[in-house]
Amino acid sequence: MPLGNTRNRNAHRNRNAGQAPRKPQRPQKPNRTGGGSTLANAKRSYERYLALANNGATHADPVEIENFFQHAEHYFRLMNEHGRKPETV
Repeated sequence: MPLGNTRNRNAHRNRNAGQAPRKPQRPQKPNRTGGGSTLANAKRSYERYLALANNGATHADPVEIENFFQHAEHYFRLMNEHGRKPETV
């Protein structure tokens, strides 16, 4: 293979060296939710997964039920981290 082909093949590697990173093409949308939305979503998700686990106790696979309880526990901890005490069942 001639030397000229090797140079052309590797030319793309350093094409952007030393340049500033590109800006995203589309502007990123600002977070339109309020400050308490994360906590509200955590409470909603906690209640949803807890209900799924309790309702599925007679119908679903035990592994699936445990998965729902683990998801509920995750959101329970998230709420405790933010200072809100959820109602335990």
